[in-house]
Amino acid sequence: MSGRVNNMEMYILVISLWGFNGAEWEYVGNQAVYQQPMYEDGCEEMIEDFTKYESNEFYRISLDCKSAGDVKGNI
Repeated sequence: MSGRVNNMEMYILVISLWGFNGAEWEYVGNQAVYQQPMYEDGCEEMIEDFTKYESNEFYRISLDCKSAGDVKGNI
């Protein structure tokens, strides 16, 4: 059964840049947001469709589904 029936919460896709400082990963402060709200399962499907090419061991991108209610007005 689809998560849509049990969870009507809306999500947005956030793509963020992270850097490794030699000890841990830190948020660099840059992000892109697909601001079209969607159900969580649709957002997760979008992430699965991405292909990442990361050739620099000190930087990475992160794709996350965030609750639209949690980030509204904070983007």
